[in-house]
Amino acid sequence: MTGRALHVLIALVALAAAGCAPQELRTFQGLAAGDYLQIAAPLGGSLSSLKVKRGEHVRPGEPLFSLDSSALSAVRKEAEQAVKAARRELALARRSGDARQAADAQSRISVAESRLAEIGWRLEQTRPTAPGEALVVDTLFSEGQWVPAGSTVVSLVSAGAMKVQFLVPSHVAGTLRHGQRVEVRCTECGAPIAAEISYISPIAQAADGTGAGSDVPAGFLVEARPNKGAVAALRPGHPVEVVL
Repeated sequence: MTGRALHVLIALVALAAAGCAPQELRTFQGLAAGDYLQIAAPLGGSLSSLKVKRGEHVRPGEPLFSLDSSALSAVRKEAEQAVKAARRELALARRSGDARQAADAQSRISVAESRLAEIGWRLEQTRPTAPGEALVVDTLFSEGQWVPAGSTVVSLVSAGAMKVQFLVPSHVAGTLRHGQRVEVRCTECGAPIAAEISYISPIAQAADGTGAGSDVPAGFLVEARPNKGAVAALRPGHPVEVVL
């Protein structure tokens, strides 16, 4: 969890808990979050096409962006010609019965084909696709900009990786268990969403955003995963209510 998100949660908890006795508090304020997928290309290049926008949903295999591949395409043509030339040499050597020349040609074919396969792989890396159903959270470059090798271009949240995060006091944390069902509510959700607790922090989060050792604990971080059919209603950063 980011420091900013934690401070937001702490503020929500403080507002919700004001005036409530501990035993009365069974509804907790939280935030929708997700496990982010940072989509980058291992090669640098100019961003020739950005095919998605923030807030869009993408399907498995859907193109996300492409880098300029004109130089690589030219190199691939040269590699293809090298393979063809080596194969012609092999055919001539076999017709002439020159075993040594045939062996040399076969060796050159192997080298040329390996080179061609490598270039093909590099070209594929300039056109990343979505690894699964996901929400586009952010795009970090615009078309025409130079993208350094390994830099994230598109940030996704997998449809199966959405979760809600909320803080509970120690006396409540001790009663929770993994797999426990909870109910998630939000303005944009419509009907309540069923979810299961997937994580209970063993360390109390402090009011200043630090972990154990603070004199002012704010609560224990809990995460719950919604049913897969309901994740589309959630957006990272949206406030939610979690009912135990």
